[in-house]
Amino acid sequence: MGGVLRTCLQRLLARRIGPRRLLAVLVDRWRGSLQLRVVTTTLVLSAVAVSLLGYFLLQRFVTELYTNKEKSAAGVVQAGITQANQQPAFQVGPGAGTESAMYALATHLDPADSSGVNAISAYDQVGDPYAL
Repeated sequence: MGGVLRTCLQRLLARRIGPRRLLAVLVDRWRGSLQLRVVTTTLVLSAVAVSLLGYFLLQRFVTELYTNKEKSAAGVVQAGITQANQQPAFQVGPGAGTESAMYALATHLDPADSSGVNAISAYDQVGDPYAL
């Protein structure tokens, strides 16, 4: 079927006919061939269904990943607040020992993440090490 249509198109293009005549031939072929209509319709509907399914699955995965990342960050923040409330260095205003207490707290909360990057060395780098 595809070979017949391709051959027909090649013959029409070789004659250098106008676009209106080419469109008329294609419309005639469309109306005259049930097989062409069924195959084309099936392919278009299948492509639309696969695209929609992929879109919705991708949105779900992204939403779940983002939600898990937010929960994890909230847990780290809550653990940091709990730890900070238990340490006397954080009970008073900023002073000479505040920076070392912050480093100790960061080390306690996340000694090394899965990539092996220490929270303190990530803190020293330029940029936001905890960006999504």
